[in-house]
Amino acid sequence: MGKIEDLQQELYAKEGDEVVAKRMHRRVFFPERMRSPEAHWSEDEDVRAPTKKNKSLGAGQLILIGLGVFLLIGAVVAAIFYFIPRGVGVEITIRDNGPVESGEVVTIPISIRNTSSVALENADLSVVVPPSALVKENGLEISAPPRILRHIGTIRAGEEVVVDITVRLFGAEGDEETIEVDVLYQPENLKARFSAKQKKKFIIGRVPIAIFLEFPDTLAKGQETEIIVRYSSQARDTFPAMAVMVDYPPGFTFLSAEPAPLVESRIWDVGRVDPGKEGVIKIHGTVSGNDAETKAFGAHIGTYNIVTKEWKQYAQVAREAHIAVTPLAVHSALTQVHEGSIKPGDPLSFAVSYQNNTPFALKNISLQVEVNEVASLATGVTLAGGEPSVLIPISLQIGDGGVVDGTTHLVRWTPAGTDALRELASEASGVVHFSVNTRARPAVRSDRDQNISVRVRAKITAAGVPQELAGTDLDSEETTDFKVRSLLLTAGQSRWGAAPFVNTGPLPPRVGHKTTYAVLWEIRNFTNDLQEVMVEGTLPPNVRWENTTAPSSARVSYDGASGLVRWSPGIIPAGTGILNPALSLAFQVSVTPADIEVGRVLDLVKNIRVRGKDAFTGDAVESVIQTVTTSVVDVQTTGVRLDTVAP
Repeated sequence: MGKIEDLQQELYAKEGDEVVAKRMHRRVFFPERMRSPEAHWSEDEDVRAPTKKNKSLGAGQLILIGLGVFLLIGAVVAAIFYFIPRGVGVEITIRDNGPVESGEVVTIPISIRNTSSVALENADLSVVVPPSALVKENGLEISAPPRILRHIGTIRAGEEVVVDITVRLFGAEGDEETIEVDVLYQPENLKARFSAKQKKKFIIGRVPIAIFLEFPDTLAKGQETEIIVRYSSQARDTFPAMAVMVDYPPGFTFLSAEPAPLVESRIWDVGRVDPGKEGVIKIHGTVSGNDAETKAFGAHIGTYNIVTKEWKQYAQVAREAHIAVTPLAVHSALTQVHEGSIKPGDPLSFAVSYQNNTPFALKNISLQVEVNEVASLATGVTLAGGEPSVLIPISLQIGDGGVVDGTTHLVRWTPAGTDALRELASEASGVVHFSVNTRARPAVRSDRDQNISVRVRAKITAAGVPQELAGTDLDSEETTDFKVRSLLLTAGQSRWGAAPFVNTGPLPPRVGHKTTYAVLWEIRNFTNDLQEVMVEGTLPPNVRWENTTAPSSARVSYDGASGLVRWSPGIIPAGTGILNPALSLAFQVSVTPADIEVGRVLDLVKNIRVRGKDAFTGDAVESVIQTVTTSVVDVQTTGVRLDTVAP
């Protein structure tokens, strides 16, 4: 059987054989290659030289072979196109009724028309809807599967089949949600299967869920403010698994909320929102900023995936408030540059600025400042007073004529010591200074010494008020908190005898002999919980990992290729190593010294770093542990060094 016949037999069913036979009655023949005249020896020669056969092809032969291959390929291609029935295909139409409402139950008719002259068999429909959609099947509502499959079967020539898909599409107003359709089918006289694709975008025209923000148009600096978030639905069906996210302006300090947030004090899991129902979130916080400064808040409702951190928004609202312009303003700030929060041991220098915002001069101005600590317990309770954990009160230094009131322990500036306060012209301003030191190691005496802030409460008053301002309350007060980050202390050492497991080998280590050591890492944490803590160190190439750790439950890994040892304790509570035992890890390594290492102290673990995140301040924390060597700390000798390699 020829090549064309083979192709026909492979592609088409038996009923197509007769057609092929009729179409293939003409064949292509190649003329026989002309021979060149033979050469002969003269008749009188009795012996002829043997003829040597030429294996290479001539130019004429190559041309004819190439022409034959070209004609053969052309014939195959022509046969394929000739024998495929004309007009085999489908036309897909995805119908809609215009923009849809977010969350609305929508039935989408999908029309599949056979536009060919033959029947289409084994037709299957595949529909892909957006991942956020809900699909209704057999009376149940389910999350969108990767594909919705429907078996159609046979579609006769010219026939139209309509398949309905019922879904609920979600999104914000103006969003485009795409439906993709794929139809697989097999013409009745062919063995091959074909496909047709179509897609359509559905526009979200309305979102029947609303969100609102409620708070005063004017916010007082430093005073606690309540932010109310309301959300409700006017949809005909329930919105499932909803979340609310709130955007805070710079200068806003979150204090508490009811209900409690899910993530980072700004995302709430509010669950299902039923038709006609309303939910409320109450947020408490303080705001700081300049007089008349605009503060913009935002609230969003949608869905949040806590695993992927993906947010999909359905509706949002924005609202602004202004910082109240106080007639006589006061503001406290740290004068030195701090990266994030206060570090234990930092000297703190404060500037207390004041300004007359009235159109009249004010006389006999007084300033008073109270400096103390506040601690926020895990229960959300804030404690003030008591013996300071971070501040060193006796280090207080006051400038610009200020003094400490021995009775109230307040720092005061009055016209008696500060001439600038005798009269303050309209729009005039001034500043006074004080400083105080902090402990390098906070005093942690109980659970109350955690999440500590240095609080500065400043108040300004004017005794000399002009007649035009009679009856106006000119007193102003501002409270500012400065968070203190936790202190992280780390240590590392090697042991041979006093270890959680038995070590073997000579001390001091000897050339050619294996000695095992216990390496100990220890972490102490002071005032704030630490999160995402990780300790990493590297074993030199001549040090072996013995795969023994204590405690055995510790999350420890070792990479033999890089020599990296990684310990992941995760969360380390405040007071670890102070109020309760330190967090520690021991693991076993070994070393077999070489001749060139005689007299040396060998490194066991180097490049040791501890990293984490302060849960209270949000700052990154980091500590470095010195290289752990063969200098063991648990074996005492007299006059003999046990850390250097012996011959």
